Amino acid sequence: MDVYEEALHSSGKSEMFRRGLVAGSPIILGYIPIALTYGVLAYQAGLSLWELTFMSAAVFAGPLSFLACLCLLLVLLQLKSSLPCSF
Repeated sequence: MDVYEEALHSSGKSEMFRRGLVAGSPIILGYIPIALTYGVLAYQAGLSLWELTFMSAAVFAGPLSFLACLCLLLVLLQLKSSLPCSF
């Protein structure tokens, strides 16, 4: 019996899950401000909730998601400034 199986039988699955949740909580707390910033930036770029969720799932690179939102925002601002009428 290896170490993992021994720990699984001695402490139980729920105890192991709880310990993993406690061990991962600093990372979760660190991602909350990043996620909020990304949501605000995507909202300013005009992305819908579906597009925002899809881009988060499809692009597994945090800074690249920010860059994509910034590029979309810049394109929209350029298009808005080139139109004869204002919104």
